[in-house]
Amino acid sequence: MAMDTLPIETLLDSFELHLRAKNRSPKTIHSYRLAVDQLLEYLESEGRPTEADEIAKSDIQAFLAHFLATRASATARQRYASLKQFFKWAAIEGEIPADPMAAIEAPRVIEKPVPVFTVDQLRVLIKSCQSASFEGRRDEAIVRLFADTGVRLGEMAGLSVGDVDLQLGVIVV
Repeated sequence: MAMDTLPIETLLDSFELHLRAKNRSPKTIHSYRLAVDQLLEYLESEGRPTEADEIAKSDIQAFLAHFLATRASATARQRYASLKQFFKWAAIEGEIPADPMAAIEAPRVIEKPVPVFTVDQLRVLIKSCQSASFEGRRDEAIVRLFADTGVRLGEMAGLSVGDVDLQLGVIVV
């Protein structure tokens, strides 16, 4: 049975235990906690209620609107998804009378096109790397691999010599 006033932060440890029992990754747990922490920070800064059973749909909508105005829409959508899990859990556990997010739709994600180099810009970049030195050859190889494959920075950084088949000229991760 829920208490009369139950600050959200008192529920976070129980929610985390629930997530660990479901074998959620540490990154997922961190993401969920971050969303709740950011909601609390926003509610406090706006003088809105921070007791779990007093948070209304309009409080969460105001938070999401604030996030959309100050962050990327994909970030707002991720916070929405995290908060949805938290409030759904709180309602199922009987900590709140109803899930205030039940009737809130997820924010639409607006895709921002990633700027890409033109062919001429790539030529200039590759030419600036060209050198007989180790660093010049390395830098040219990195630029060409990025341009030819679309590999991500983390993937590039994780490559080792064994990941490259020099005879076939391919990465074999």
